[in-house]
Amino acid sequence: MSKHHPAYQGFVQGTPLVLLESIYHHSLLEQCKRWIEQDQYNVAIVFAQTACEIFFEQRLTAVCGKKGLACLSGVIDEITADNHNIGNERVRKIYTKLTGDNIGKEPFWQEFKKHATTRNGIVHGTRRQATKEEAEKSLEVVWKVINHVEAVVQGL
Repeated sequence: MSKHHPAYQGFVQGTPLVLLESIYHHSLLEQCKRWIEQDQYNVAIVFAQTACEIFFEQRLTAVCGKKGLACLSGVIDEITADNHNIGNERVRKIYTKLTGDNIGKEPFWQEFKKHATTRNGIVHGTRRQATKEEAEKSLEVVWKVINHVEAVVQGL
């Protein structure tokens, strides 16, 4: 992610890029908690997924660097059409090949897929209003995915 990415809008100039990358998804997920408290369940679900995708984009780049494949990072973006949703089969297969981690077999995976379906319904207009329980479960499962991927990347 470049320093010109929209995620960096509003951050103080001069803040190291690495620091911004390490905290952005945390900040967004903290905001999702506040949206849930404000009964903004759809917004919380959509932005929980956004935080997950931002995080995954960063970690996929880190995996390429750790494997000595930094030059492939841009190629992977082209292959995935800049899609960084680990729920996407093509993206997940690339992640699995690079890390050896078959995340699709993890106990939380079906709940993550349910979250992604809910998010897609909200974004594409086939779902009107999510419940508080759905928003809380979405936030919880996104954290499970993030924590799992982080552990895998740290172990490489």
